[in-house]
Amino acid sequence: MIPIGDTRRRFGFPWMTVVLLVLGGVFFLYERRAPLDRTAFSLLPWDLLAGQHLVLLRRALTSVLVQGPGWLEPIVNLVYLGVLGSKVEDACGPGGLFSITLLSAISGVTIKLAVHPESQDPVHGLAGVVAGLFGAYMILYAFRPIPTWVPPMVARLTPVPVFLHLLYWAGLVFVNIDFGLLRAGKIRQCVSLEPTWPMVGALVIGLIVGQLFARREFLWLQVVQAKRSAARR
Repeated sequence: MIPIGDTRRRFGFPWMTVVLLVLGGVFFLYERRAPLDRTAFSLLPWDLLAGQHLVLLRRALTSVLVQGPGWLEPIVNLVYLGVLGSKVEDACGPGGLFSITLLSAISGVTIKLAVHPESQDPVHGLAGVVAGLFGAYMILYAFRPIPTWVPPMVARLTPVPVFLHLLYWAGLVFVNIDFGLLRAGKIRQCVSLEPTWPMVGALVIGLIVGQLFARREFLWLQVVQAKRSAARR
């Protein structure tokens, strides 16, 4: 299932989404080419308590792009960043999209600090950003389905409910399958789940702040479309 998204735009080119995608691609290639000290680029729970505001801001900016090990999860995150970020930026503008990405990254670490106060593991920021964008998209576009290509079963784009995309993304990102154990017949041990509380927090933040950052023009357009839909009924 490959999300394509609605490419129609009403308020200009999504340059902030493009900037984030380019930087995310650079971080992705750099992480695969050389070992990355994620503790220097990711937000850590104790950063929120250290009181060093400049360090917190710098790591909040860089943690948006840190993606963690592997290949599938970062690529899936980048695809959803492009699809969801473009629509959220159309509704909220470049500044609104940037603010939502930062709040999503920070909220993920805050939730982890609340649930696991002694944790010293960094939170991969890009997954939190995508979770926040899911929440913002849902509240801004009233759970509108996302045009999707489902090869090889469907040759054309088909609208897929955003809830299914959320479950699909969460399954790819947070469910780990050890195929060696699976081939050995150890079915119970082959599946493991990564902690998801930070992503739940980011999703909730997106649901809360998405409407707050919306352009006035976008909100006005929603009212007009709702009146037209009611008149047709």
